[in-house]
Amino acid sequence: MSKPAAGNYYIVNRETTSDGTSLAMEYNGEDAVLTVSELGSQPTQVWVITNDNDETQAVSPQDATSLQVGKTGDNDLTVLPAGGYVWVIRGEDDIYTVQDGGYTSFWGIKEAAVGQSVVITTGDNSDLQNWMLIPA
Repeated sequence: MSKPAAGNYYIVNRETTSDGTSLAMEYNGEDAVLTVSELGSQPTQVWVITNDNDETQAVSPQDATSLQVGKTGDNDLTVLPAGGYVWVIRGEDDIYTVQDGGYTSFWGIKEAAVGQSVVITTGDNSDLQNWMLIPA
């Protein structure tokens, strides 16, 4: 499995809605829960992936690169002031998982629907936990 190159991406869930709509992760403001919305060309859907070290990477909204994706106490993902929030992003055949450093928690959504929160879940090999990184 390979690590993606640093760069700007749309982070799109592998699962589509029942009508085939692709769902992209969306920045809703500092401390706001991340959600998925219909993939478009909104700047709030563009994410900057930077290398932290050989293993981990940080993810920041394009519009607020001083912030990083982190976890709230409720296992929701949000955007917080940069503070070492890093993730293990690995992929094969252009499908990626985003995990914590212990490889036990994964980014995912509970169902493929517009407005769903992006959450931390245990790994179950579901497409709801798989993401595509589309260069922005």
